[in-house]
Parts: sequence; C-alpha cells; structure tokens
Amino acid sequence: MNNRENQLESIEASWLAGIIEGDGFISVCVYKSPKSQLRYCPKAVIGVTNQDMLIINHVDNLTRKIGVVMNINEHTTPKGLPITLIATSKMINVKKIID
Repeated sequence: MNNRENQLESIEASWLAGIIEGDGFISVCVYKSPKSQLRYCPKAVIGVTNQDMLIINHVDNLTRKIGVVMNINEHTTPKGLPITLIATSKMINVKKIID
C-alpha cells in the first residue's frame, strides 16, 4: 500500500492478524458458477465470528481503514446464542487484508 492513510499501524495489524487467527478463518471454497465457462470456481473467504459486537466493530473499523468493507451477518449458534460473522469473499479485499 502506497498511501499512508490506507495502512494500519503495526499494533493494529497485529491485533487484526491475532483475531483472525483466533476467532476467524481464511479459506478457499469451490462454488458452482452459472457465469463461468468452468462449472466450478474457487473463491477465497476471510472472516471473523464473535459474540462481542465491540470486537466485530473493531474488525470493521480496521478493515475499512485499509479500504475493505466487509459483510456483517447475525446468526444463532446451535445452543441458541447470538453470534456475528464479519466476512468478505471479494478477492481484492482478501488480498488487502492479507497484505
């Protein structure tokens, strides 16, 4: 990233890496594509699940700082507890977060 405004401080990048490693995921899925000549296409996904909205909001703020807008969805665990997922599957966004 060339623009200083679009960079995270070292401590912010470390926190984000830690929360992704601890409560998140980086994965590659294969999905059926109606638009592609190939029947199936790979898709990279990066996200974090947590019950604490302060953590979800902090992930959102940090990723927005580097120009990434992630989707936020609320779910219920099998035990009936609320949980929130923040994730993106846009390759350009996944690359920005990994970089």
